[in-house]
Amino acid sequence: MVFANAPVDNANLCGTIDYQAFWMVPDAEGNLVKTPVPASGGDPLSYNPATLEWTADTDDISLLDYNFGIYPIMVDATLTSYKQANYPTVTTATKATTIDFNDACLDPFDFNTNSINQQNATPNKYTGTLISVPVSLYAIEPPQCAIVYSCAGVTRVDGQPSQISCADFVVDENAGVWDFSITANDSKYTGLVWDPAVYSVTILGTAVRSGETLTSNFQLELVDPCNPPNSITAPTLLDQNYIITTPAASYVHEAFSVDPAYCPLEYANSVTLLANGNNAVTEGATNSRTFSFYYDSDLTPADETEEIQTITVTASSKSLYTYPAGELNSISASDSFDLSFDSPCSHADLVTITSTSQTQPSNAAIVDGSAVVFTYNPFTVSPSFCPLQVTCANVAGPSGNTASCPAIDPSTG
Repeated sequence: MVFANAPVDNANLCGTIDYQAFWMVPDAEGNLVKTPVPASGGDPLSYNPATLEWTADTDDISLLDYNFGIYPIMVDATLTSYKQANYPTVTTATKATTIDFNDACLDPFDFNTNSINQQNATPNKYTGTLISVPVSLYAIEPPQCAIVYSCAGVTRVDGQPSQISCADFVVDENAGVWDFSITANDSKYTGLVWDPAVYSVTILGTAVRSGETLTSNFQLELVDPCNPPNSITAPTLLDQNYIITTPAASYVHEAFSVDPAYCPLEYANSVTLLANGNNAVTEGATNSRTFSFYYDSDLTPADETEEIQTITVTASSKSLYTYPAGELNSISASDSFDLSFDSPCSHADLVTITSTSQTQPSNAAIVDGSAVVFTYNPFTVSPSFCPLQVTCANVAGPSGNTASCPAIDPSTG
């Protein structure tokens, strides 16, 4: 800012006039001290005695701390050829006024967000690490005018209600650098507190002195860590053996592991059938990882072909959140185990043979020497389909007489 004093026309009478400018500056005790003003380059004031112009140029906002920024200024005029040191009675003149340093920040020349593109937060999978977003500062003129930044609101880009609010952010300033920070840990996911979504955060910048405000936005994306998870690992499923007709046996396989561990899994099974179309496998309730085995129809699975049934278990990833069709990226892992069969007939503790009363041959046949025919009344066996081998153990007669055991004709007994 430049302003001029009206000159005193005295040059024709007593020669030229010298001009020296001063301003009154408070010292540490608040007393005003008359301080010379340089001819050029001064901060906050310069005075050019040739043009009689004052120049005010400063960025020192602290000038406003004294008397609301109003300071006395003055110009002393003395005759160049008649200095008071040599001519004590010579006439001098002082013209005084005040300068009012206005606060330009009360009405900034410019305050805008032109060309400001706020940096978006790095997408986060509820890792629990601090998410920090630096603020791209707004432009203001003069640049020394202070701006404070705060959160003005949080919305979801998809239009759904936002579970995150400004209260969840910490807005901090350090040496002129502002940032927004927030922490999303896994409990925010597992507790269904903050949905996986893209959130738009509104930054409010307020010019401190003028109260003017401007807004801009950055985005925070919370990514579903289960869509998809990092991995699914199948355990080693154990082969099973079942003895036909014994009470139902059960098998609970080890759970598949998933990373992150809190991601839900859904199990599905496929079972091959026996050659005769029968099935000895019963699947438990969904996701119970339980199977039971029972078969009592015949010994076919345990015969020489040694049939097996193969059970394949597949675990597929799910999310704690519901997605429209096609938007859930599931991964899966599988493993299998075999069910083999054993015959109960080869286990003595599982087979019961019950003898039956036999029919005595005719005594007449014994006496007249004709062939004695003994009709075998079959023993019973449980399980009934276990084969029996029937042999003659001995033929004992009276008085210790014995006879050789003939071969048994299975067609006649």
